Amino acid sequence: VPFVLYADSTLDDADWAVYEELESVDALMRALNGRGFREKALKEQLRAQRSWIALGFEKSAKAKAEKEARRAEEAAAAAEAAASQEEEEKRAEAETEVPVTEGEEKSEAEAAEGGGTEVEKEAEAMEMDAKTDAGEKSEAVANETK
Repeated sequence: VPFVLYADSTLDDADWAVYEELESVDALMRALNGRGFREKALKEQLRAQRSWIALGFEKSAKAKAEKEARRAEEAAAAAEAAASQEEEEKRAEAETEVPVTEGEEKSEAEAAEGGGTEVEKEAEAMEMDAKTDAGEKSEAVANETK
């Protein structure tokens, strides 16, 4: 937490100052004129409160460092999670790909050439057998009726 100083020189004209470092507050205390009524009072108050002001600067620096460390940890965790997710997606993609064996490659080549796959050939053979059986039966029926 930065040290904020409000100095009221007159009721109409108010000035604010923000100090980010204890050294700046110490420089202000050295610059104040101890013979002036208002400056003397301010210098005495700053001297009396200096330990509290220093503690505030220390806490502020510590909190800022912790916040930066948390952000760095969160960024590292997010990067790790993204890498893990990407790796999991690649693994899942590799698992869904079915490797093609040589036999399947030949069957696919035969199908492209019109030869058909083994299953198609078997279906054609069964169909031919069924037609042959039907043809023989119709011949047998025709012979019986004669």
